[in-house]
Amino acid sequence: MSDGPEKPGFEDRLAAAEDAAQGPKRKAPGQSDAGSAQRAIELAMRLGVEMVAAMVIAVVIGWGWTGSCTPSHG
Repeated sequence: MSDGPEKPGFEDRLAAAEDAAQGPKRKAPGQSDAGSAQRAIELAMRLGVEMVAAMVIAVVIGWGWTGSCTPSHG
């Protein structure tokens, strides 16, 4: 005779905790969705932009150290 909703038993809570600990179910290899391909392209584009920006900054810094931007002494 319970007055409220029945609480799940220990076994039910244990099974739910074990399922949650395993994380999301993974698909078999070769069954990746289109979203993962899109994320890979976005990551590659971001890395490319970062590399180009770093190269531009390196060239600007190097240009200043060559002496071409310093006033002539004389």
